[in-house]
Amino acid sequence: MYTKAYSQRFGNDPRLIEVRKFQKKNQRVVELVEEIARQAQVVEDTPFDYETQISNRLVNKQIQELKYLIELNPNITREYVLSTLNPIEESLNELHQKHLLQELKMLYTNLKQ
Repeated sequence: MYTKAYSQRFGNDPRLIEVRKFQKKNQRVVELVEEIARQAQVVEDTPFDYETQISNRLVNKQIQELKYLIELNPNITREYVLSTLNPIEESLNELHQKHLLQELKMLYTNLKQ
């Protein structure tokens, strides 16, 4: 009924002092372990993998080499870009012509009515 109540005889027991010291130390240890666990979780969630750093360096090196080749050969680069863009431009022109033809047919149909 009264959980905090204790008798005078057991309330002044000198062993309780040691028990309370142990409980305080135990609580401190639990707090430290919880803090270490939180820090470990942060470290686990942080992406600083050594292999990732190496792969990023390799990718950056390849990009720098490509950039150097592009700057060294502007005419070849221009030809390559144009050859890549020409089919796209032709496809867009065809699409535009088809769309324009459909609009002209609809206009003609509307004029006939």
